[in-house]
Amino acid sequence: MRAPVPLQVHEVVTKSVPAVVTCVTTTTDALAIAAAMTVGFGRLTQYVQRHGLEVSGAPRAIYTAYGNHRTTFTLALPIAPPAQPPLPWGAVRVDVLAAFDGWRFVHVGAYDTLPAMYARITQWLLARGVLSSESDWAHLLPMWEEYLGDLVHTPAERLVTNVYVPRPP
Repeated sequence: MRAPVPLQVHEVVTKSVPAVVTCVTTTTDALAIAAAMTVGFGRLTQYVQRHGLEVSGAPRAIYTAYGNHRTTFTLALPIAPPAQPPLPWGAVRVDVLAAFDGWRFVHVGAYDTLPAMYARITQWLLARGVLSSESDWAHLLPMWEEYLGDLVHTPAERLVTNVYVPRPP
C-alpha cells in the first residue's frame, strides 16, 4: 500500500476578477451536483461564445451554503474585462468575483476522491484551531473549487482540483 501523498497547502491572496456566473441550488447528492455543474458550465460556455468573451481562468464552483440536504453554489468562468458587459441571459450574467485571502489545497485525482481530500483538509483545519468541529465548515463559506484540466482529455487520476478555504475573520 502506498503512503498518502502529503497535503499540499499554499497561503494565497487573490484579487477580484470579472467572471461570467450563474447560481445553482441542488441536493447534496454528488450525482446531482455533478449534473448541475454540467448544465451550468454549459450555459456559461454558451454565454461566453455568444458574446465573444475571453475566458481568462479555470472554472470555479463557489459554495455559499451546504447542509440540510441542499447545496448552493455559484459557477464561474473568469473572463478578461469586457469593454461593455453584456446583458444577462436567464440566470447567467457578468459579475466580479471578490478578492480572497486564505489557503489553497491541491487535489490530484478523480473527482470522486474529493471527499477523502475534504476529510484531510478538515483535519488540517481542526489541528490549527480554524475549526472547532466538522460542523464549523459553514463558518468558512464561501469556499471554492477550481478545476484544472479537461474532463475529456485529462485522465481522471491526473485531474487537478484546487480547493480554496478562506481565512476566518
